[in-house]
Amino acid sequence: TTHTRSDGSTVTTQHFGDGDQAAAKIVCTAMNEAYGWKAGGFRNLIWLKYAKDNLTPHHEVGYHAMFRPLIKLGYDKNIKPIRSILEHIARHRSVDLRAEMRGKNRDPLGRAYRSILEPLCFAVGWLKQKKEG
Repeated sequence: TTHTRSDGSTVTTQHFGDGDQAAAKIVCTAMNEAYGWKAGGFRNLIWLKYAKDNLTPHHEVGYHAMFRPLIKLGYDKNIKPIRSILEHIARHRSVDLRAEMRGKNRDPLGRAYRSILEPLCFAVGWLKQKKEG
């Protein structure tokens, strides 16, 4: 799938596998590529390290359940306000994660986004996994 970045450049994302696992890869790939984050890149490594050390599978399931539709709207349907909001949240979350992991002054907006979105992702993921049995 080809996505247009907020700066007007385009990137192509790949879809791997099938089923729910593929959907998770699509979202992660779309986010990374749309923001210009390469796998193994600086921001990508921050997010992966933080998730490994601090988040649960419920967070991941909830994140994908909540953000997959937004990614499709913002990137596949090219709805620029949604894309801009997602990119804004991602930038500030990245800055805050890095600061927290280094024991530095945290980003106030990133901290606020995280204080709302991380518990929400957990709750949505927990409910979704409970519903699926």
